[in-house]
Amino acid sequence: MIEKVKNFFAAMASTAVLLYAVGYMAEYSHAGMLGISLVDPLRESYLIAGGTFILSTLYALHSTIFSYFLYLVPFLVLIAVFLLYEAADPPKGISKLYAAGVFLLTLVLLFVAIPVFTSPFGFRDLLLTDAQAEPGFLFKHLKPVTSELRTWIVNGGLVNRQKLVFFYVLSIFSAVVSVVMLYSMARRWKRWKRVETEPRSVDNTESVSWPRSLAARLLKRVPGLPRYGFGLLAVLAMVAAAVQVVSIPVNYGILVKSNDYPVVEVAVQKQGFELVENRAPGTECKLWLLREDEDEILLYAAFYPKGSETQAYKLLTLKKGLVEKIEISGNGFIFEYK
Repeated sequence: MIEKVKNFFAAMASTAVLLYAVGYMAEYSHAGMLGISLVDPLRESYLIAGGTFILSTLYALHSTIFSYFLYLVPFLVLIAVFLLYEAADPPKGISKLYAAGVFLLTLVLLFVAIPVFTSPFGFRDLLLTDAQAEPGFLFKHLKPVTSELRTWIVNGGLVNRQKLVFFYVLSIFSAVVSVVMLYSMARRWKRWKRVETEPRSVDNTESVSWPRSLAARLLKRVPGLPRYGFGLLAVLAMVAAAVQVVSIPVNYGILVKSNDYPVVEVAVQKQGFELVENRAPGTECKLWLLREDEDEILLYAAFYPKGSETQAYKLLTLKKGLVEKIEISGNGFIFEYK
C-alpha cells in the first residue's frame, strides 16, 4: 500500500514538472511573439499554462481531425505502416525497401517538415513592429508560409484561428510520425544486434604483412556497413523527432494561445503624471493589461500621437504603488489596431 502511495505521488510530481515545462515553453514563446517579456508572470502561471496547453491541444485535435480528415490521411497511413511493420515479422525481402523509405522520410523531416513547422519561431515583437515585416534570416526562404501565418495571427477572426489550429495539428501529426518511425528504427536496430556473427578464424601458421592484415580487417567490416549507416540514420531521426516534439508547445504559444487580454482603465496617484506621453489631446487611448506580478503591471497602449494620424503603440511598465485604481471593462483582441 505504501509503495502504491509513493508511486502515486511520484507520478503526480512528474506530471507537475511536465506541465510546468510545457507551460514555460508556451508562455515564453507567446511572450517573445508579442514582445512582452519586460515583466515575468507569476510562477504558478506556468503550471496553469501547462494544463491549458493539454486541454487546448486535445480540443484542437478533436475539432480538426474530422474537418480536415483527408489532409491527415498521409500522416495516419505512415503511422499505421510503421506500427504494422513492427507488429508482424516482415519478410526479409522488404528490409531494403524499409531502409530506403526511412532514409527518404528522414530527409523530408529534416529539410522540409522541421523548417516549415519551426517557421513561426521567427515571429518576434509583433505588437510593436510592422505586421508585414520580413521574417528572420533563417526563415527567409519560407516567406510565403511566414507571411500567411503572420496575417492569420494579426487579423484574428474565427476562420483565421481555425487555419492556425490546423497548422498546429499538422505539426503534431508530423511529430507523431517522427516518433513512431524512431520507435520502429530502434526495434529494427535491436533485431540486427541479435543476429549472430560468424566466429573469426585465427591462423597463426604464417605471419601476414600489415597491408594485407588491414585489408582483411576492412573486408570483414564491409557486411556491417549497412548497419552502421542505419545507426547514423537513426541518430538523425532522433534529432528530427526531438526538435518536432519540443516545437509543439512553442507552436502552441505562438499560434493557438489566445491573444485576447483585459481592456482596462488606469488611474494613477501621482498628479500630472501621463500614462502615454505625446498623445494627441482628446483622442482615444486603449489600454490592455498584459501581465501583472507582485510589484509591477505591464500595459499595452494604442493611441494617436500629436501631429499624426497614424496609430502608435507602446508598452508601459508601472509600479503598483503608483496605481490608484484599475478597472477592467472587458476582453479585447490585442492586435485590434494593427
